[in-house]
Amino acid sequence: MSKEWHVAWLDVWDQRAQEAVLAVAPPSLNVTFAETYELEEQFEITANCDVIAAGWPAVTRELITNAASLKLIHKLGVGYDKIDLNAAKESRLAVAITSGANASAVAEHTVGLVLAALRRTPYVDSSLRSGRWLKTEMRVVNQQLRGKRVGLLGFGNIGRQVARKLAGFEVEIVYFDVRRADLTAETSLGAGYVSFDELLETSDILSLHVPLDESTRGILADESFARMKDGAVIINTSRGGIIDEQALVRCLKSGKIEAAGLDTFAQEPPAVADPLFTFPQVVLSPHIAGAVFDNVQNLGAHLFRNVISYLENGILPAEDTILLGVPDEG
Repeated sequence: MSKEWHVAWLDVWDQRAQEAVLAVAPPSLNVTFAETYELEEQFEITANCDVIAAGWPAVTRELITNAASLKLIHKLGVGYDKIDLNAAKESRLAVAITSGANASAVAEHTVGLVLAALRRTPYVDSSLRSGRWLKTEMRVVNQQLRGKRVGLLGFGNIGRQVARKLAGFEVEIVYFDVRRADLTAETSLGAGYVSFDELLETSDILSLHVPLDESTRGILADESFARMKDGAVIINTSRGGIIDEQALVRCLKSGKIEAAGLDTFAQEPPAVADPLFTFPQVVLSPHIAGAVFDNVQNLGAHLFRNVISYLENGILPAEDTILLGVPDEG
């Protein structure tokens, strides 16, 4: 009889999404879904688990220490900034991500935010619903995407998917990444490599696709914004901490930044009185770029493949591996 492994799913998901995940779960995996984000429950369901699966909740040192049987921490997505990697390493745990599993969904949302920011779609929608017909006023505010230079900060799976989806919009695509793509990828995606300085200084639209770490935290702050084109547009579907939000507010007030589309925030959820909420040219969404129902099973299947591979064979795909621990045998 094969061993049964216990997976603690820390994100609170709707019943339909849970059922979709369970439909692709191998029989040897017993998945327990969190019902709340209360710490007491998170500690309770992880106490005897073999695997933690987490997207939005933080996997802290305390949570790791409490989970006596833990072998693997698996991110739902790719950004692992909420996982205490030092604690995981000290406990000889593996840490994995689902590289590429939600890249297309995030890229679609990115393009949607670009279009919504250029046309201020939420603002005109709410205005029309309240009886205001802004046809004349919006003509001097709206912009088309055609002819713009779109800069991608980060050119991994998501950045490349954004470039692919922008192909039909008649834009110029440039990117900066610490690892330059090969010429074949650049040619096929129609993306040109530029320096970080040139990316800032020449992009009409700057879209962020980098992880949050010490090298990227606050990379867009007063100095960076000052070097950008007047009237540039900022799109962020990566992590909120990459942008100094107070600096962004100042730039929106001055007009230095024309508009923004934000799916992530330094504090999630943001405070009700967050000044970003006051700008009609800012389009907001609650960190849902990758949250599409018809990708739930793909994400779950990807994660479960990694879980079984690691627990049974000690193997993780290189592209999904953040830390490779030492799994127990048997």
